[in-house]
Amino acid sequence: MKFRSAVNHRVPQKRERLFLIGVRNDLVSKAKFELPKSHEKMMTLHEALKAGELFDCDVPKSEGKIYPPKKKAVLDLVPAGSCWRHLPEDIQRDYMKKSYFMGGGRTGRTRRLAWNEPSLTLTCSPAQNQTERCHPDETRPLTVREYARIQTFPDNWQFMGTMAA
Repeated sequence: MKFRSAVNHRVPQKRERLFLIGVRNDLVSKAKFELPKSHEKMMTLHEALKAGELFDCDVPKSEGKIYPPKKKAVLDLVPAGSCWRHLPEDIQRDYMKKSYFMGGGRTGRTRRLAWNEPSLTLTCSPAQNQTERCHPDETRPLTVREYARIQTFPDNWQFMGTMAA
């Protein structure tokens, strides 16, 4: 049993996973398995969305959501690589409501990504309060294709279903 982060395997995302390899008792002597070696260079959001080492062109345009006006106004104030904790205190209190007084970091909330770091773990709901992942330059959630790039899907990968799915 071993924990690994995707960022160690040329995936520009901080996403820890458990790899569990099971082998039947009668096959243990024949089983040969080694986890892939970690990659030396940590890939960043820039490598995911811009032409370079991972992809030969900038990320193609794709469908995406927009923030409601109040959320956009708050996220406009968050610098790249930061979260709600970098806002003026009166805005923190108003935006976070009761959560402001709770323990814990909640640093994934109201979060703007940075070009020079791997993405935080992506979730299925890019505009959800608890897991916001705002584009580093534009005040908007990441698009479907940006999500795919961060997870290293090829640009020709076809997604099916609605945006909500």
